Amino acid sequence: TGSRQLGTAAVSVLVPIYDFGDALNQMKAQKAQTRISRLDAVRERQDVALAVTQAYFRILEAAKLKAVVDDSIATLEQQLKVSRDFFNQGLVAKNDLLVAEVLLELLAHLAPDDLAEPVDVGLDTGHRGVSLAP
Repeated sequence: TGSRQLGTAAVSVLVPIYDFGDALNQMKAQKAQTRISRLDAVRERQDVALAVTQAYFRILEAAKLKAVVDDSIATLEQQLKVSRDFFNQGLVAKNDLLVAEVLLELLAHLAPDDLAEPVDVGLDTGHRGVSLAP
């Protein structure tokens, strides 16, 4: 003769009749979060557009500076030639010739090294680690 064990179980369901606006507030919060996400996306696009525009103008500025340096080198080369001719004729002192040579050397060393390197256009949006700088 075996022993029998009887157990009882109960199941209950809790259904709120009124949640004091919690569901409505959660829905409003989700809509607000969606709006914030959309505005963030618009801001990101504007930030990227601004960064690209600034980079474009930095590139234009670098190109203009390089053109100025190239023109200065050409002008100094012509002045050096004239100074050498005047020096050979005895019309100018050796110091004038040396000044023209030093200026030409300074510009010649500046141009290839500093202006031929890639221009850092500063395309770092600061968001999500995106950087378009070389």
